[in-house]
Amino acid sequence: MSVTPPLFSIIIPAYKAADYIGATLVSVYGQSVRDFEILVINDGSPDNLLEVLAKECDPRLRVINQSNAGVSAARNRAIAEAQGKYIALLDSDDIWLPWHLEMAQRALEAHPELAWYASRYLRIEGSLSPEQLKRPCPESCGLQAINWYSEGGTLMLPSCTVIRREGMESADFFPLGVKMYEDSLAWSQFARKHPMIALLDDASMLYIIHDQSACAHYDLHGYDRSMEGTLWQQMAAAKQATDCSAEAKVYYRSFKLMAYYYRRATHCRAPRFMRLIMRRVIRIAYNRTDAMRKKQAIENRVQLEPLHPKA
Repeated sequence: MSVTPPLFSIIIPAYKAADYIGATLVSVYGQSVRDFEILVINDGSPDNLLEVLAKECDPRLRVINQSNAGVSAARNRAIAEAQGKYIALLDSDDIWLPWHLEMAQRALEAHPELAWYASRYLRIEGSLSPEQLKRPCPESCGLQAINWYSEGGTLMLPSCTVIRREGMESADFFPLGVKMYEDSLAWSQFARKHPMIALLDDASMLYIIHDQSACAHYDLHGYDRSMEGTLWQQMAAAKQATDCSAEAKVYYRSFKLMAYYYRRATHCRAPRFMRLIMRRVIRIAYNRTDAMRKKQAIENRVQLEPLHPKA
């Protein structure tokens, strides 16, 4: 007897998340769309995460244990075991509003030509209020298709993103060995074949900022070292590829300029006047590139029919 696969596979990597994952799972259970499986990957968490998860009794929840290998390896492991039509990413300390999956389903079903979807998000510092958790879905949610290289890189977080499973060709969707911005590297590679993404104009995800948040530990000195190798490989491939769009080339150029600024113009041992000149030149080049990206964003944006919640 065959088992019908779920509509959504919800991927939640977890490390030192015992204090937060309960609220995250509650937001998943409260979704208006009920057809999903939940894959929580315990990435060798040293806290009492497993004890917290053992108290969960929802049959759709499956816990996968592995030695600590990083968030990319955790997500890749879950994606390999996922059965759903759509992969919905969620960090272990973020919150979905009840209509998050419903809007994703409606957008992707209405636009089969688009391989992925994202909502906007609200950044929350400190404790959540009941009003924030009960934020209702608007009667009409604006939807547009944007080019990820021109605009999506500044708007998307993993917990906002839903991807068609059939479009994820590589087993290592997220790059291994990258400590920061692994999601941006994955998106930039995926966008080579699927540049346009459906973007909801309303926020259905709450991005929670606390002491253990990844963004609280970002170190710009380590930014280059952790992702530069993978980024350089992508840029080299982009130069050789005949299908690399103008938007992608502008995106890679802006990242290259940013890397030059942080490493060479800020931390090199050149005389001070040389560093000042280098900073000035790179800033001018970056501003011109950024202006080009913004122009492309306006040209590429496509307004789609608005989405409406179920009656």
